[in-house]
Amino acid sequence: MKFITSTDLKRWADTRESQSLLPELVRRLICASVKQLDRLSFPCGDAVHMPGWDGIVSCPEPIDLVPEGDSLWECGVNKEIQAKANDDIIKRAADPLGHIKSNSTFVFVTPREWAGADAWVIANQSGWKKLVVYTAVELEAWIEKCPAVGIWLADKLNILNAGGYLLPDEFWMQWASGDQYTLPYQIVTAGRNKAIEKVLKACFNPSVLEIQALTQSEAVAFVLATIATSSEADKLTAKTIVITDKNTFDDLVSHYDNLIIITTLRANMSYALARNHTVICAVTPEDQVSTAEMLPRVEREAFVKAIENCGFDSAQARKIATDTARDVNVVRRRLKIDRLKPEWANSNGISALLPIILLGQWNENIKGDLELVEKISGKTYAEYVKILQHFRLMPDSPISNVGTVWRLKSPMDAMSYTSAYLTDGDLAKLKEICGLLIADDDPEAEDKVASDGWEMWQFKQQFSSDIKKGTYQSLILLSLINDESNRRNIWVDDLLQELLNGWTLKRFLSNRTFFTLLAEASPEAFLDFLEGTGKEIYDVIFTPQKSHMGLTGWNVYYTDILFALEMLAWDEDYIYRVTSLLLRFSTYKNDSNYANKPANSLTDLFRFQVPQTFAKFENKIEILTSLSSSYRTQICELCFRILEGNGPRVLSQTHFYKWRHFSDLSSPEYISVPVDDVIAVVKLLLNCTIFSEDDICKLLKLSTNKCIRCCRTYILNAITERKATFSESDVVEHTLRDILIRHLSIPEAAWALSEKELEPYKTLLSDIEPKDVVLKYRWMFEEMFLRLPQKREMDFQKESQMIQEIRNDAVKEILSERGRIGIWELVRVAKCPSSVVKSMIQLYGDGLLQDVCLKFCENIVDINFLQTFFQNLFFQMDEDNYVRIIEEVRAYGNTCLSICLYAPRYNERLATIANDFGEEIETLYWQNIKVAYVKKLNPIHVVDKLARVNRYDEALELIYHKKDSQIPDSLKVNVIKGLIFSGQRDFTPRIDWYYIGSVIEDLDKSEDPEIISALIQIEFFAYRALEHHRDINGLRLIKELMSKPELLMELMVMAYKSDDINEEEEVSESEINNRKQMATCSFSILYNLSCCPGVDGQGNVNPEALRTYIYRLYELSVEHHRSQVTDMVVGSLLGNLPRNDSYPQDILGEIVEGLKSDSVDEHIQMRIFNSRGVTTRAFAEGGDQERELVALFKIYRDKVKFKYPRLAKIFTKMMERYEHYANREDCVAQLEDLEY
Repeated sequence: MKFITSTDLKRWADTRESQSLLPELVRRLICASVKQLDRLSFPCGDAVHMPGWDGIVSCPEPIDLVPEGDSLWECGVNKEIQAKANDDIIKRAADPLGHIKSNSTFVFVTPREWAGADAWVIANQSGWKKLVVYTAVELEAWIEKCPAVGIWLADKLNILNAGGYLLPDEFWMQWASGDQYTLPYQIVTAGRNKAIEKVLKACFNPSVLEIQALTQSEAVAFVLATIATSSEADKLTAKTIVITDKNTFDDLVSHYDNLIIITTLRANMSYALARNHTVICAVTPEDQVSTAEMLPRVEREAFVKAIENCGFDSAQARKIATDTARDVNVVRRRLKIDRLKPEWANSNGISALLPIILLGQWNENIKGDLELVEKISGKTYAEYVKILQHFRLMPDSPISNVGTVWRLKSPMDAMSYTSAYLTDGDLAKLKEICGLLIADDDPEAEDKVASDGWEMWQFKQQFSSDIKKGTYQSLILLSLINDESNRRNIWVDDLLQELLNGWTLKRFLSNRTFFTLLAEASPEAFLDFLEGTGKEIYDVIFTPQKSHMGLTGWNVYYTDILFALEMLAWDEDYIYRVTSLLLRFSTYKNDSNYANKPANSLTDLFRFQVPQTFAKFENKIEILTSLSSSYRTQICELCFRILEGNGPRVLSQTHFYKWRHFSDLSSPEYISVPVDDVIAVVKLLLNCTIFSEDDICKLLKLSTNKCIRCCRTYILNAITERKATFSESDVVEHTLRDILIRHLSIPEAAWALSEKELEPYKTLLSDIEPKDVVLKYRWMFEEMFLRLPQKREMDFQKESQMIQEIRNDAVKEILSERGRIGIWELVRVAKCPSSVVKSMIQLYGDGLLQDVCLKFCENIVDINFLQTFFQNLFFQMDEDNYVRIIEEVRAYGNTCLSICLYAPRYNERLATIANDFGEEIETLYWQNIKVAYVKKLNPIHVVDKLARVNRYDEALELIYHKKDSQIPDSLKVNVIKGLIFSGQRDFTPRIDWYYIGSVIEDLDKSEDPEIISALIQIEFFAYRALEHHRDINGLRLIKELMSKPELLMELMVMAYKSDDINEEEEVSESEINNRKQMATCSFSILYNLSCCPGVDGQGNVNPEALRTYIYRLYELSVEHHRSQVTDMVVGSLLGNLPRNDSYPQDILGEIVEGLKSDSVDEHIQMRIFNSRGVTTRAFAEGGDQERELVALFKIYRDKVKFKYPRLAKIFTKMMERYEHYANREDCVAQLEDLEY
């Protein structure tokens, strides 16, 4: 088969384009002729005019007529061939440009006939390794050996005859290019690395490879894209041909060698292999080729990027990826690259597929779903599934079957072909089904709202969420893809107006998860429905329920309403009604910690940056102004949030339509906010606010936001005009002072206002601050540490001294005007009365002692004030003088006296005095004294005293910090026992559990039997707390349990009932409660045991110790009537054997085979399975984790299958179990991948 003749070449040589294409022709011929090239440099096109050799090649094998090694090429299309050849040979002989002539072959190429070529070679070959000339005759012969190159050149010369073959570039352009868009290679290659490796391996090694895709054209496109993006693209492309005709295939295979043939044909390829061809066959699921390499779904992010490269916005690209299920065949139709209908899209095919097109998807595990399929198809489910199986295997199939779920791949694609075929009868069936789905109430819906505990709710509805979601989605598509009369959308509106009428709370709760779908199907009907729903339903829906279970601590039921309204708000036609509803819902009190609240949804719609609606700003202001008379408070709050959010921050995106407004979809753009927009919101805010003290404070704080500096004057003027209404208001005064302190203390901060900008705030503060001297200075005593309206002093000591001087000056001024009564007035009005103490002592020393004690006795000052007074007095006086005043204080009662003793923190002299005053004072002292961080104390004495007054947590903390003080183990035991058994902390003490663990570790080193016994008792009762804070297997209790089966049996006796039902005895109620507690502790320990007898800390197993322990446990079970539960305990213990390199150990097999207990075997499986714990996995990851475990347990099984058959059976069941979970995770992953 000849594609090009010498006559064609001679004719071509007279054309202008031959000069630029001749080097490319030679390059393609070289690539098609050899397997390996060390160097190939052949400038083509515009680069042919570059100086130097036309081509430089280095090849370890001959290239047609050119020997191996280096070859230097010159090309010419001149009519004067010999003159051109002479010029080239003379020029290159004089200067070979760094090449060694004797090691290089000189090659001259002309597409013309040259009778004198042989004589010229003989005359000029001196000095060169070899001289080779290609004329039209040699080129014709060479091209005949390389058909792919011949087809390429024939196409360029416009002499290509139709013959069932295409060049790679030609096929790709026809397949990937449309009027507006051209698909990139990655649209078919991304995430298909395994198949890419197989294709490239086949290209370099003659073989037959089948590639299975949804269509043959996709498979061909994948192979071509793989070749085009490989590092050897030029070389492979030059040998590649796409063949669709059998005769052409046979002809090429017979006449040529070493081609890469991509074909849609299915035939015996053995002759092609014999001719050293690589044949890659494109097949589909319908061909059912078991050896085919199946192409997985294209990787998500790369697919999205490929769509973006076609010119789409990122958000639109993601939408297309989701809508088309990343099926490139659907994408080609969506982008109008492929304008042909798929094979199934004819009247017969659509008629057969109509049930799944209208229902969208269903779940075979739900009986009601199957009944609906039967209803709409008129066939039994088994009959209809057979029909679906035929379409599922069809090329470019519109449906998929994942596990028990049947669904459409691309609902939009399917409905676009189906809409025109729908009859009134079809719509009537759809209406009936929608009515059944809407009426499918959850009988427990209202109970779930009322429930506050954790319950396992069973699915009691008739139909699955899959079929509901699929059917409602069909309504959306019907409303968008109109028939010739453009009345389908009206039909959907009327249907939903009817279905969304007269709902009860139960129906509302049962259907809320589908609100976004119903709203998108008919926005008008859905808004009518929400507007008409009664208060009695919304009172339940919009009242968050406090929950003691769950991560958030709250149960809310309104989020689906918000998602639907946020979606509808994107359309300016619905923004008014959506805003009105959200304002209405904002009137409900909502103290939950959920970010999803009606008020936050409003903020997202109306914010300046990236507002979540297409409505214009001026229209939104008009809407709020219109609604302000009805929702004044809510709109005021909204304006505050809008203005406070003006500036750099993270912004969330609200729910968008799934199908509507595709052309409007775009990625968010951040733009500057027009000043006029800010002013408009501020004016609306000032019109809505009632200027309460709270409003004024919020306005003042808002005005300091630099992002609204343009409106600061508006706000401050409005406040100043009303200053008479809040004169001497401590709330407004505090806010103003806080603003000044914040900005003046850190003036270098980017957000800080300048001195000039703060002048209006200073003026306003001066105008409203109290004239009364006590009230004037009360702000200085709001906290122990005073913040001043000036730049912070970095030296803390200097700053503290300065603050105290300022406070002292204030107190002096109060004294000069009001006397001592003024001080007590200050104490009364100060938010932190204790902050006045230091000034009192610095000015009066102990001169106010009697006054202070008296005021305390009269309940004028509290205990914190008195404690602060004595504490400051102690540090102001020396110890001797302080001791002297104690006797004076005694006159005011024991409480006052005890405070005087313990206020200065622990002091050994004061502790002795407390002891001398008797038991009551001593008790009060030790109940309140602070010992933390006191360096000089007797820890044994202090710990003992703290324990005597039940301050076990502080005692334990002191034990931890004084490890080197030789505190007796018995005292440590008493402290921990007291902490646990006093009921003081209920296993959750305030102190860090690290302290307890550390002390227990110290006790574990003891060899004293009494200490060990006490430690075991402590660990038993504290087990449920300890298990969350330390390695349980390190506890002495666990070590003893694993070495003494008698101790383990004690736990079993407490945790489980006796085999003998007559063994029950009558006991008191208190004893019953005690036994319940003991049983709970015992069961918790037994259930959570994760170790095994006979195993040391390195995981080594002592077979004899394990065997002895297990059989002794069975003996004890008979003695204590606990035989029925012993299999469970033994199985759990054996399931805990370490799975290290020696696993499964022979002793495990021996015990399992010896016991011959199905119950033990089952509990071994259960323990191994449960030991895995919680797993996490990436989105759409599938069951790879489980398959790794299948492989691991196969290794275990193969080790023992000929020695221990029962043990091998256990591992086989584990393999089956994990294989089941792997398949389940695969199904979940596939459904996630299709959905998103």
